[in-house]
Amino acid sequence: MGLEHPTVKKLMQHFQMQHVHVSETFPGLGLQMPVTDAAFVYGTATHVLDFEPMFDPPTHAVSPVLGALFALASQDTDWHADRSDVFLRSFAVGIALQAE
Repeated sequence: MGLEHPTVKKLMQHFQMQHVHVSETFPGLGLQMPVTDAAFVYGTATHVLDFEPMFDPPTHAVSPVLGALFALASQDTDWHADRSDVFLRSFAVGIALQAE
């Protein structure tokens, strides 16, 4: 899993030193950090094993979109299975925006 990769571990160590007064904790990370930094870590973990598909234009579209959505969804305490359609639609829109 990408969260266990040495590169991601180093990145989490960096953020752990940076954010000592933040109260948001993220699943899988076990760290307190702002949502923007969590999105960066999740995005890195998604891409670090390099199994990500290329897109047109040639970019890695999945990791930035999915990382941000993971971070946002993990902070929503009212997230329920019935809201998975919002997550999937947001993912599709994020990918489409990168194609523009």
